[in-house]
Amino acid sequence: IPEENLHAMIQQCAEIKYPMDIASLGDLSNVYLAGHPKHPGKRSSSVSGDTQIAEVKTRHEDLTPQQEVNEKLVEAIMEYDGDKAIEWTKKGLERGMTAQEIVFDGLSLGMKIVGDMYERNERFVTDMLKAAKTMDKAMPILTPLLEAAGGGDGPTGTVVVGLVRGNTQDIGKNLVCLMLKANGFKVIDMGKNV
Repeated sequence: IPEENLHAMIQQCAEIKYPMDIASLGDLSNVYLAGHPKHPGKRSSSVSGDTQIAEVKTRHEDLTPQQEVNEKLVEAIMEYDGDKAIEWTKKGLERGMTAQEIVFDGLSLGMKIVGDMYERNERFVTDMLKAAKTMDKAMPILTPLLEAAGGGDGPTGTVVVGLVRGNTQDIGKNLVCLMLKANGFKVIDMGKNV
């Protein structure tokens, strides 16, 4: 990038600020802006038919203890609140939930919602990263439990997993590794950016 272009971009960002001062941008009626009431996301919701997400959006009373845990975990992911994710992960375990239930019905569901909002230009890449880091905060509690849930009859098979060079977002890879281990596979994790 030419240095003058980089300086121009930094200057423009400094003037607009973050979060964006929309009023300072003037008339936006003919300009696409993600999240603006006149400009809904370009893509339709990729989770519109997902019953789990529909339940989370409509259910707010008469929750079972497990449903409350899942709802609070989804909130934690959407609010990027690592402490809340840890707190409700522990509560879920205290209430007899399995590590798999906490991961798939709570944490991963929150990631799914944030991912859908990103696809519709309602959240940014940085929001996806913050959500992933929030989920990562709870994983050290769940990882030993997921690994211990693996089959006891020796390895089912061996799987080699890694992220190609240039890719450093490993939350999905790590979840796949955990699920494979929990189902009795020997996993060789080559890491990221390899």
